[in-house]
Amino acid sequence: VNRHSNPASTSTASGVQPGKTRGLSWSTQGRDHGVPDYMTWFRQCSQTVDAAPGNYSELLQAMSPLNINTLRETYSSNLEDVDLIVGGSLETPVYGAVLGPTLVCVLAHQFAKVRNSDRFWYENDIPPSSFNR
Repeated sequence: VNRHSNPASTSTASGVQPGKTRGLSWSTQGRDHGVPDYMTWFRQCSQTVDAAPGNYSELLQAMSPLNINTLRETYSSNLEDVDLIVGGSLETPVYGAVLGPTLVCVLAHQFAKVRNSDRFWYENDIPPSSFNR
């Protein structure tokens, strides 16, 4: 298990044995499926203006300085290469949650899209296609 990642998000619920990680697999799957990089989502979710690439100081609102230094050492000056899962797993969790602010935003965004596009969702008033309440 990566010493910089959130221990709750690397539990054995995924079937991975303790001491092993699937982070590399997840990050490559994100690239294979066209998932935008971490900074694209971070800027969209935090609604910050597009800063110059490599500006690690904008991450201080979501990560500890130790994790920012880890990213700086790993990715040098190209912050745009950080995968969503890698950057999201290094964030400090939101109070009362397991995930950091960017991954919480991504999940909320995805849930809203699924809910709003489902004509049978119980809250959608699109008669006659919705079920009775």
